[in-house]
Amino acid sequence: MAKIRYTEGPGLDKSRWDAIIRDDPNGSLFATTLFLDLMTDGWDAIIFGDYEALLPLPVRKRWGYRYVHTIPFCGPFAVYGPAASHININAMLDAIPAHFIRCDVNLWADGPFPSDWAVQPRTNYLLDLSEEYAIIRSQFHSSCRNLLNRGLSDGLHIEHGFPIVSQVSLAGTHGGLGETAQRDLLLFQRLCEQWPKVGPLYSLAVISSEGQPLAGAVFLHSHTRLHYLLGWSSQEGRRQNASRFLLDQIIRMHAGQPISLDFEGSDIPGVAQFFASFGAVPRQYQLLRRDKLPMPVKVFFRFRDILRAGLTAKSQGNEGTMVDR
Repeated sequence: MAKIRYTEGPGLDKSRWDAIIRDDPNGSLFATTLFLDLMTDGWDAIIFGDYEALLPLPVRKRWGYRYVHTIPFCGPFAVYGPAASHININAMLDAIPAHFIRCDVNLWADGPFPSDWAVQPRTNYLLDLSEEYAIIRSQFHSSCRNLLNRGLSDGLHIEHGFPIVSQVSLAGTHGGLGETAQRDLLLFQRLCEQWPKVGPLYSLAVISSEGQPLAGAVFLHSHTRLHYLLGWSSQEGRRQNASRFLLDQIIRMHAGQPISLDFEGSDIPGVAQFFASFGAVPRQYQLLRRDKLPMPVKVFFRFRDILRAGLTAKSQGNEGTMVDR
């Protein structure tokens, strides 16, 4: 009988892993070895049988302790592979070794989950792009359509192929980021430099009639998803609803294709309302947490989580700004 096993990173067959993720209808950008190698300090995996089901585990080490953590710019994982729909998700979770003092996993999965895992529901937003643009636009909120019409009259235009280094720099300037998030932006820049080798990347900026960049966004296309991973808007861009104008453009570009625009969140009310104004529908996933932390380390992590939540709220509190997950 096939077994579920934990495998450390050096023991993984990465070429085989990528082939399975590529061929899986539910495969994801976030499960590719390119994303995991570039955006983490290292990663292990839970594997069922002969690579029949896969669950990636980003790992990090602090003060001699190893833990599984969520990744900035990363949406939820799933169990991938030909046996994914048949495997018991709880059995995969139970295979994560006890020596990981804390495990945080964002997962597309339904419970119930093992009793030692705390569950926090989270919300993503998806927009089906398979219809023609006129039909998609008819589902925008009326206020969204009105603001878009005003943007056209203000003389805004879109610049395609906006330099990634400029996107990262301007996101840092306008996103209200701390030092940790700045490091994550540089990792994201490295990912964007490599991603065109394996899939499409779209880097757009909204330019004012005076030639000033007002807002920008980066989208990576993988499988059936167009992922909105980085967005920023200046104060003047927010005044002119430049991010709304940019998102309308990316929707125009891909309307009629059998893909979805994945907004990658959010549970922040203002940002969620912004995404929903385009007709995007909420889809729930779970943040699963298993906590075996010693008390001093637990206090540190609790403080870090509060600080990170504050930075995320600050960076996401303005329309169109999404630089941390």
